Amino acid sequence: MKKKTNKKLEFLRHMPPLKHSVPGCEFDIMKSDVMDWIISHPEIRTYLFDKIANFGSISYNHSSKTWQGVDYKPRWEV
Repeated sequence: MKKKTNKKLEFLRHMPPLKHSVPGCEFDIMKSDVMDWIISHPEIRTYLFDKIANFGSISYNHSSKTWQGVDYKPRWEV
């Protein structure tokens, strides 16, 4: 059975050799060369934004022309 592929993620097939963590150190995703390379590509940013927006976690506020979490409440409303 052939794996289903997403054309927007094809660029990942050309990633150079990169480290995901430093040997001997506790893993920290924020210091991953792999993730830095991936997130630097517009394709992945578009893909992630589309997935998040379509999932319903964020929505566009037409009056303020901003995006926000669907459960966001300003401090003065809490």
